[in-house]
Amino acid sequence: METVERGILFTRKNRDKSRSGQKCQTRRVVKWPKGWEGFICHHVTPLENGSFSFWGEDSSSFNLKPRYQVGDHLYMLEPIFVHFGSFGKELGTQFGYIENPEKTLRILHVSYDYNKSYRPASRMPKYAARTWFEVTGVKVEQSQDRWAWVYEYKSTDP
Repeated sequence: METVERGILFTRKNRDKSRSGQKCQTRRVVKWPKGWEGFICHHVTPLENGSFSFWGEDSSSFNLKPRYQVGDHLYMLEPIFVHFGSFGKELGTQFGYIENPEKTLRILHVSYDYNKSYRPASRMPKYAARTWFEVTGVKVEQSQDRWAWVYEYKSTDP
């Protein structure tokens, strides 16, 4: 099986907990396929290929594959500054992390430096990642009326 590398978003609090090792799993809401929005799931069956079958009361079912699979490598997406050289060319190895985005953004509005560019976490390039995880388990849990993917992971940082 091929190892996949993907970015994953966390809140600032969860980024800190994941980096320190206090947090080792995350939940993401399962989104039903189009046409199944009102589906009421009664039980879930894991399949051999990493997918899950969601079964309704009337024996109707569909299969979904979670975004992340066991063995995938995830890198934590974080807000960063990317430093640019002359002529606006991005310098791939020069960037800085923003530990407190709210405070930094206030400073940015006061004094903007044209040689630095703020990038939100969702736009962080893979080469800037400093925290990596490996997915060690995937399961599905029901919480109240919603189903969620539960991804268990461990740090692969040195």
